[in-house]
Amino acid sequence: MSDTSILLLILFPIGIAAIAFAVYRSRQQQKRLQQAWNAYQYALQNMHADASMRAQVVNYGRAYYGMVRGGAVSIYDEMAISNDIKQAGG
Repeated sequence: MSDTSILLLILFPIGIAAIAFAVYRSRQQQKRLQQAWNAYQYALQNMHADASMRAQVVNYGRAYYGMVRGGAVSIYDEMAISNDIKQAGG
């Protein structure tokens, strides 16, 4: 067996493992994003039932939009949250 073949036999499984890990991380990120969206929507729908829920709506909205933007919430995200609250009747 040549050195190239041995190197390929070593690197191929490492490459497969790296791809599998990247897919796993992507799915976990999508799951967290969906959970943040669900929490935000739940808070929007229930902010009239609980006075403290309005603050939670803003927090959940910032968490969701922050995840979408990679951690930074922009002024446009704040406006979107405000619009969502107004649309929900708040």
